[in-house]
Parts: sequence; structure tokens; C-alpha cells
Amino acid sequence: MHADRALVRHAGSTDLVIRGGGGSRLQAAWIYLYTALDHLLGAALTGVLVGLALSSWGGHTWLEFLMGGSIGGLLMLVNLVVRRKGTFRDVRRVEFAPAGIPQQLRLVRAGRPGEWLPVSRLKCVRIDQLIMDPYDGDLRPPSSSFAVSLVMDYGTEGTCGSVDGEPEALVVELGALLRGAGVPLELETTHRTRSKPSSRNRIGSPGF
Repeated sequence: MHADRALVRHAGSTDLVIRGGGGSRLQAAWIYLYTALDHLLGAALTGVLVGLALSSWGGHTWLEFLMGGSIGGLLMLVNLVVRRKGTFRDVRRVEFAPAGIPQQLRLVRAGRPGEWLPVSRLKCVRIDQLIMDPYDGDLRPPSSSFAVSLVMDYGTEGTCGSVDGEPEALVVELGALLRGAGVPLELETTHRTRSKPSSRNRIGSPGF
């Protein structure tokens, strides 16, 4: 989701786009395939690094790489299982209809869209903003990210991760859309200070 283009207006509905894609089994298959390839590359790299580390201690190189590959494969399997649940569970888009004052909504995940629900079942939309402030001596400006949560009458629905950027424009536009339906929007901002890199990390690093 781009912070400034999160609300997409159509003739008969308005979409809160948290992340693109989803809404069909084909889209879900592509999303899961992309996730699997991403984790496969990460696991392969982990296996190579583990194999190199073990072989540097001496012994049979092929055995060390076999162990490294086994560790990488296990990590990939665990990550796929965990990521698969999140991929199909998290909300990617919320459709509000009609476009003016919404009376219905439906949650779109990686698979098929959910059923249309009365907008009254949405009790609150919560936007949690995290601002990372610079530590003393850090020349980088503060950075902002935010995540959207949907408080339904049966519990809280999580969405697909956080978004880089300022949420102010989204708060104004989404707040105006939901106000007519009587749904409150809450913005909570948290400030944290970036961790200062250790002297070991600074040695030989560019810019220090």
C-alpha cells in the first residue's frame, strides 16, 4: 500500500488497499509461489553459509554442505508453514459499498473475497504509527511507518504488515468515508529511538 494512494474509488465502491493482489485462487497461488521462491533463495543462502562455516573447521567438505543444506531446507519448511498462514489469513483489501456512505463491507484476503457484511460490524479502524527518531549524532531524519487494524464485532483482523510513510492523508480520507457510517477511526503514534550501532559495526563501514 502506498500511503498516498491507499483509497481507490470506483463507481459503486471504495477500496482500502493495504496490499495489492488477492481476491482469487489464482492470485493466491501466485502470492504463495512468490513467497516460496523468496524463502527458497534465503534457505539456499543459509545452507551455503553454514556449509562454508563448518568446512572452515576442517573435515569432509561434502558432509558440511550436506548438513548446511539440511538446515537450510528445514528453515525453509518452517518459514513456509508460518508464512502460509499469514499469507491467507491477513486482509489485503477492504471494499466499502456504496461509494458515498458505505452500508456494507467485505474483506479480501489472498483467496476469494469474503461475504458482504453490514458496515455496523466494523467497530473501529485503528492506525498504529511508529516513528523512529534519530539517536544522538544520527544525521538521518526520523522515519515513519504505520499498520492498519480492523476491529470487528468478533475480534481484530490483522492486515498485511506495515507501510512506510506518513498516515495523515489516509486518516483524513478514510475518516471522512467512515464518518457517515458511524465508524470511528483511531490513530495512535509511538516514538522510538533508533539503536546506535556498536563500535564494532562502525569499523570499516562506509560513511564512518
